[in-house]
Amino acid sequence: MIDKNDFDFSFFFKELKNNEQELLSFRDLSTIHKIKKSDFFYFVLNVSAQLSHLPKKKLVLLSFEHSLDLFVSFFACLASDLIPAIIAHPSSKVSSQDFFHKIEALSNQHKPSLILASKTTSNIISNKIDIPISTPDIYLTSKTNINFPKNPEFAQFSSGSTGLPKAIKYNFKQLTLHFKDFEQTLNLNSKSKFISWLPLYHDMGLIACFLFPIIKSYSLHLIDPFYWIQNPFILFEDIENFNSTHTWMPNFAYKHLSKNKSNTKYNLSSIKSFSSCAEPVDPDTLIEFYNRFSKYHLQANSFAITYAMAENIFAMTHHQIDIKKDDWYLKINQKDFRNNKIRIDSNSSKKIASCGIALQNTKVQCKSSYPNYSEVFIQSNYMIDNYWNSNKQSILTEHFFNTQDLGFIYNNQLYICGRSSDLIISRGINLFPQEIEDFVSKQNNIYSGRVVCIGDFDNKISTEKIILLFEVQNSYDNDYQKLENQITSKVYSKLGIIIDEIKAFPYKSLMKTSSGKVARLPNLELYKKQKIKNIHVLGCSHIYSFNQSNELYNQDTCAKNIFLKQIPVVSAENINKQPRKQEIENYIQSLHKSSIALFYFGEQDIRTYIPFLIRQYQLSLSNAIEHIMTIYSAFLNHLNKLRPDLQFAWIVPPPPGVGLEPHPKFVNTQQLDNECYYHFLDTQLHRKNYAQYYKKALTSLKVPVIDIWPDILDNQKNISIKTKYIGDYSHLKNVKPLLEKEIIKQLQVQILSTKIKPKQSKVILVIENVEAEMKALILDLFNHQVLLETNILSLLNSLHIVELIQSITTKYEVSIPNNWMEKSEIESFKKLCSFVLKYRKKEQ
Repeated sequence: MIDKNDFDFSFFFKELKNNEQELLSFRDLSTIHKIKKSDFFYFVLNVSAQLSHLPKKKLVLLSFEHSLDLFVSFFACLASDLIPAIIAHPSSKVSSQDFFHKIEALSNQHKPSLILASKTTSNIISNKIDIPISTPDIYLTSKTNINFPKNPEFAQFSSGSTGLPKAIKYNFKQLTLHFKDFEQTLNLNSKSKFISWLPLYHDMGLIACFLFPIIKSYSLHLIDPFYWIQNPFILFEDIENFNSTHTWMPNFAYKHLSKNKSNTKYNLSSIKSFSSCAEPVDPDTLIEFYNRFSKYHLQANSFAITYAMAENIFAMTHHQIDIKKDDWYLKINQKDFRNNKIRIDSNSSKKIASCGIALQNTKVQCKSSYPNYSEVFIQSNYMIDNYWNSNKQSILTEHFFNTQDLGFIYNNQLYICGRSSDLIISRGINLFPQEIEDFVSKQNNIYSGRVVCIGDFDNKISTEKIILLFEVQNSYDNDYQKLENQITSKVYSKLGIIIDEIKAFPYKSLMKTSSGKVARLPNLELYKKQKIKNIHVLGCSHIYSFNQSNELYNQDTCAKNIFLKQIPVVSAENINKQPRKQEIENYIQSLHKSSIALFYFGEQDIRTYIPFLIRQYQLSLSNAIEHIMTIYSAFLNHLNKLRPDLQFAWIVPPPPGVGLEPHPKFVNTQQLDNECYYHFLDTQLHRKNYAQYYKKALTSLKVPVIDIWPDILDNQKNISIKTKYIGDYSHLKNVKPLLEKEIIKQLQVQILSTKIKPKQSKVILVIENVEAEMKALILDLFNHQVLLETNILSLLNSLHIVELIQSITTKYEVSIPNNWMEKSEIESFKKLCSFVLKYRKKEQ
């Protein structure tokens, strides 16, 4: 038995050497590994020998997936008298870019001597940072003698939700002092068994759910956090398998489990304490969790609330509760709460959970007394007095640490209202962002938990603006502005709160910390940096997909900062020919500084130029597409030299629609002209194949690529377009919000609200004036005089015909079908007039 009054690490660690009992088990996907104490001792010894070249007391960063290598490496650093600190590894939650930024920040301030990392992480970061990197081998034996330190140290870094990560350093004596007091609060016994899916770079995961059970010799089972997120009920399965009794989770985890479904029946009768910690505790979330899973033999008194903070190592209070009773939370008046007053109101829906009383040897006090809420201060034997490598002399105020939380004490129990740094004081009232965030998270089409409410002082109105940012579910395909208006209205009608600025984002646009918390200040900076730029879309008639109305040949209903420039039947074959080349160059030269030029080219390549190259020049498909991409790369390089201040991007051309069969007149054509481009040179099956290869090849252009195929296709392999997005034989409809969503995501710009279609009166044509109007229009556009017999198709080329049709629909009350292609209907001027009358709107 370990003497629990002994604070000597070397004594604790040597006790593992010949002990055949299980130290811990952990789940690696579907495989469960069990590690004996003696095996763990020798694994640690092996890695310690690999670290023997490092000077004592040097910082070592650990970046691993949830694995035995991570567990061993942490203790190996302690055994080597090094200072280990676990950081989140690059993953779907932590981008490589964010990882490098954090490493850079930590390196500048703390000068780590080594990074111990998995092979996966090492491959990502090798040759990109100046710090030595090593992957430990826990099975590589060594005869090196290790002198275990009595009081080693380790460090933790904050998630950086408010800026540069803070460093906190502890020693083994502080840790075990805290564990002594914490253990007395938990009512543990020899049958107590801990289970956790929490990452070890979080203090709740590292301290409460890893170091505490290991050092205090309680059974421990660990689950990979990423595996749990994808398979949340694996926690219940393993609770039943291991008869687990204690676990800690943040508030979101209870929500995550409650909203997921499982047909499996579990036995949760062994659980003594589901503890909620690390996030504001929502009583309704815990009640919902119990109501959902009580059928699995979950007891009402098997819940607890822990108020914890890394600055105090972990817990400051702990409160075991009975979920069926109402003595563990207060119902308070919402209006008074917004005026910094606590008034108990049994009719209110606003609930605040009790965190209980302080641990032994810990003092908790509030700056102001009840009924006001104020900053919470703590004092203990093991709290820190400063952050590691900080320039400040001390972070204490009269020997107390300011938690930066706001709360109050009622009947000797602590109640936490929120963070002082989060508090928004707007128009004379106090608002905690969680109130708004929780409400908005419950609305349709919003990603729950991916909502950020922030206050930002505005000198013009001498108060804080309330800014609301949220992510939209991928299934939502309407205009973001519509959803923004709905949310603004609902927040005001239900909460009585005016949202000053609101912005919807695509999924995974907003930043979260490595511990999963919303990063308020970084997201505020993201919002401010997201420039409103003019976006100019150049291309064939598909550019009109940016119209809300789905109308061709106008831009009356696109976003206010999106401008459409039609370059008819453009392809790689003719982009460098006149008049197109000059027209594009002139347009690019005219753009305002820092605008975005977005090219929607490609359809003509797929339906005409690729099959032409394959047939005429016997090129393979890959060579034909490579040839096209070479042309476009040179084209982009030329424009970039012309206007280096602009940003360029490309839109994947629409998937081939219903299409037409090859036109016999053009199948064996020897050269391409505008007339040919209006037809198809190959079958629909071939076009789909060309389009797939073409789409992949666009990445070679080295500009951002806007791709809405995943949103609009029923079947990616067969390129089957969902019915709601099919406009005509080649055009899409209802894709404006999808295009805008991808532009926001890829280019990090704001899209303004939709233009209101101008209510300008168009000319209503009558039989008596149609000839005069058409003659005047052709003269104005092309400087040609026409007679009734004039052959329009001989007089005007294909580009001019497109311009003529566009002008007719813009100036006159004429609605020509989007899929119109029968040029024979306008062969002569007389036929043109009849054609216009056919589609005109008649006088009422």
